This record gives sequence, structure tokens and C-alpha cells, in this order.
Amino acid sequence: MRTIAGYGSKRGFNLVEAAVVLGIIGLVIGGIWIAASQIAFHSRMNNISQGILQLAQATTRLLQDGNYPQWNTGSIGGIVELANRSGAAPGSWRVESQSFITPDGVVVGMLTQCWGSYPSALCPVLNILVTVDAKAFDAAACTWLLRRFLGMARDNTLVRRIQLGNPTVFYDPPIDATTASCAATTNVLQFMFNPRP
Repeated sequence: MRTIAGYGSKRGFNLVEAAVVLGIIGLVIGGIWIAASQIAFHSRMNNISQGILQLAQATTRLLQDGNYPQWNTGSIGGIVELANRSGAAPGSWRVESQSFITPDGVVVGMLTQCWGSYPSALCPVLNILVTVDAKAFDAAACTWLLRRFLGMARDNTLVRRIQLGNPTVFYDPPIDATTASCAATTNVLQFMFNPRP
């Protein structure tokens, strides 16, 4: 190749070099995207787990203090409204159709639970049952949420039982978080809480 006096040879990227550079950029962006989606997933599950625990702790405190009407077992409307008005629910959750909706659209229900009919000698204490619509998750995400909750509540005597629906599986304390898991068909997570001591 001849050059004109005073000018050096100018050479740009050829197609192969440009493809390699673009490929590397794509890998870096893909890695960042995967890491960001994992962070978002873990943050979402942590927020739901914390919200369930916060809801149960604050609401059982209200029940213990007697700031509630005399609901029958299975009552949902009043307890959700009470929890919402009293600030027991996370501030980012909204109430819709007598349930809480997380910012990600997960439906979290809450009702009063009793081993008998309330009020009576069969049921001297009203308990709280928090339900999570597990149809919003695949089995891996459901299991991650369950185990994350158990990790947060491991030293908490508030948890009475965790029940999974379809198939029905019960976990009673002490619960080994490493063995707790959801099936692909699990459609609901139910967290039953003891009254405050």
C-alpha cells in the first residue's frame, strides 16, 4: 500500500474485530442484567417475608390489647381494614377486595383464626392467619419465599404453623428451613400465628 507523503496509513476496525467488541459488550450487559434481576427477585421476596411478619406482629398486638370487634372465626373484612388503618401493614401495600396487594401484585390475605368458635371456652384467644397467593410464583420462588420467611422468623415464637395448599403440607415449629419446600402445584401459603405471650 502506498502512502502519500506526510500521511501515515489509517486503518479502522474490520468486521471481525467489531463483532468481537460487540460480543464482549453484550456479555457484560447480559451479566449486569442477570445480576440486577436476581437482586430484584431477592428484594421482592424479602419485602414480602418482612411484610408478613410485620403484619402478624402488629395485628396480634392489637388483638391482645383488645382493639378489635368480636369477629367470628374466618372473618376477613374487618381485620384487613383494622390492620390497614392502624399501620400494621407495610406502607407500600394497598387494600383491594378485602386483601392486601404488594407493589409486585402479590395478593396477601388475612383473617382471624381460631381452634373453635370465638368467643367461647373452646376458643379463648383469637389468632391471625396470613395467606399468600402462591400462584404468583413458580415452585422455586415459592420455596425461596417460604425459606426466607422461616429464616426471618426462626427465633420468633409467634409462628404457630405454616400450611401449604395443593398438596396440603403442614410445618409445625421448630421448622427446619432447609427441608421446607413448595411443590409445582402449591397454590397458597398460610402462615398461622400465636397470640402474643
